[in-house]
Amino acid sequence: MTLQMAAAGLRKSYGGNMVLESVDVELHRGEVVLLKGANGSGKTTLLNILSGYLQADGGSLAIDDPGEGKVCFSFPIPPLQGLLRARKSFSPERLSRLGVVRTWQDIRLFSELTLLENLLVGAAGGGNHGPLDALLRPRHSARFDAGLRDSALAALGGLGLAERAGSRADRISLGQSKRVSIARAMLAGARVLLLDEPLAGLDRNGAVDVTRMLKDLVARHSVSIVVVEHASNETHFNGLVTTEWVLSDGRIERQANAHAAPLADNHPGIERLAHGHTLSTRHHQSGCLLTTLRSAGTNAAATSEMPVLAINALKIRRGSHAVLGQYGEQPAAGFDLSVFAGETVILQAPNGWGKSSLLAALMGLMPTEGGDIRLMGQDITTLPTWDRVRKGVVALRSDANIFPGLTVAESRSIGVHPAAGPSSLPENRFTESLSGGERQRAMLESLPAGVVRILDEPFGALDEATLSDPAFIARHFAGRTQLILMPLAHAG
Repeated sequence: MTLQMAAAGLRKSYGGNMVLESVDVELHRGEVVLLKGANGSGKTTLLNILSGYLQADGGSLAIDDPGEGKVCFSFPIPPLQGLLRARKSFSPERLSRLGVVRTWQDIRLFSELTLLENLLVGAAGGGNHGPLDALLRPRHSARFDAGLRDSALAALGGLGLAERAGSRADRISLGQSKRVSIARAMLAGARVLLLDEPLAGLDRNGAVDVTRMLKDLVARHSVSIVVVEHASNETHFNGLVTTEWVLSDGRIERQANAHAAPLADNHPGIERLAHGHTLSTRHHQSGCLLTTLRSAGTNAAATSEMPVLAINALKIRRGSHAVLGQYGEQPAAGFDLSVFAGETVILQAPNGWGKSSLLAALMGLMPTEGGDIRLMGQDITTLPTWDRVRKGVVALRSDANIFPGLTVAESRSIGVHPAAGPSSLPENRFTESLSGGERQRAMLESLPAGVVRILDEPFGALDEATLSDPAFIARHFAGRTQLILMPLAHAG
């Protein structure tokens, strides 16, 4: 089996805190690795080093290049190397040309380009075609462009997004954005594909589409894959993962023939939150699943009182496309939902259902076409966002939800009263230096109490240990009046 990549003695520290102490790994052709570790253990840091986005403090990295043989980098990289030998430097561009491509926890699509154009950017980067070819060899250039377009359209079709090829990237759901970013990485000519939480935000069908494409990529092209994923999503990689790398205390332990745990009926976050509550579930005609959690000691008659948040016949459109409120061929009836004091209502829906649009409409970030939104009986449908926040409507988006240039303490000072207690994270750390799970915890700690909270995928990036901590669940979720939006994990 051909060795694609090897790292020896990688070290990395932040502010005196050693994240990677001595990492030794080997990645072979066609090998699929599941990289595991607790939040903050250094998984994303390791992916950043392996893809050229971050220099290690010490150690070495070797990558097989079919054209040049083995390409080796020793750390720390000499400061002038990137200026004097650009094509030989340690950089994302250099490693991408060597076939090492990665995706990110946060979506990094070009928002003003269409889905097709975003994929074409990645596909064009995988070849040697340039402006001179278009001038000197126009026919060859036209055939090349047509081939790229066909490949990009085929990739979108494989992900169930063929009908959205002409949609702008900022007008699709988070789950759809995830799939497009993975397809773009595939079309960039990857021989080594590094995936940071590729299934986060995807419903069951989306996860099946992505893993099917990954299996096909490994089977047909022997691409090597390293994937970091939530524990609740690991079972989707059964039959695909060949090796586990377990990162702990700055070192890697390699385990062969790993098998993920069985998939729970509900997301672990829902399982923990439901403890000690009565639970009722119903299917809504819009295609979402509504689960209501109420404290076991709460009198059911309390729901006859005025709801804290009432959504009545709400209709949302994006241009000519009905996002919410139009079901099948029936006249638009609108979307109805009520959240009473002390209730947690969990809305699970497929990607593209309109969860992010619903949150935006509730916060006044996008207009509604019909219906009304009431807070404690008061109509807030036409109020600007800042007035809704002043009245106690608190929202958490699934992405772009924290200021990267602020410290943990500064982030908390924006929304949380000082009496809320100390942070579980180092308060002088900048949030941009935190891992994905740590950023999620910092963001939850920064939320004000509010009258009602609307949380879009609040359990994202949190590891099993965090979700299993009763104190964490009690501090950030228990006893709140809240609407939680999540992808639908299971069909039916």
